[in-house]
Amino acid sequence: MDTLIDIFNLGMYRKYQQALPDKEGVVLNLGAGKKKIEKAFSIDYPEWDAEEDPIPFGDNTVDMIHCYHLLEHIANVYYVLGEIERILKPGSHVNIVVPYYSSNIMAQDPDHKTAFSEHTWRTIFDTSRYTKDKVRPMSVHTNFIMGDEEKNIILLTQLVKL
Repeated sequence: MDTLIDIFNLGMYRKYQQALPDKEGVVLNLGAGKKKIEKAFSIDYPEWDAEEDPIPFGDNTVDMIHCYHLLEHIANVYYVLGEIERILKPGSHVNIVVPYYSSNIMAQDPDHKTAFSEHTWRTIFDTSRYTKDKVRPMSVHTNFIMGDEEKNIILLTQLVKL
């Protein structure tokens, strides 16, 4: 994947049956569903329940994670982000696509449990706000609000493990 548009299209299920990760090593596709990424390990329900199962990889063993339209379905995002931080190698990143909090795609699905805005990451990683279920901070490398029409607005974020 060469551009933000490639990640947007993959996250929005457009044009991509297969896509090549831009990172060598261990690459995961969390909550993969029908989004298959060549050379990436796909992990999804029912084999892996993001609400309660650890991600089945060791500490500091993963080079990159793709996480498209998963986190909005999770009630306790602190747990999943803690798992992501645990398995990522230092300096590695996770690409995340979630519906933007005020978009129709966020509001129309009754299975959506957590909303995200461009300020959500600061709240999650600000250790002075909350102590329960706190995860170790990751750096927000990029944070874009993108859409192809008003109802399809997403937040595309890249977090880097410190």
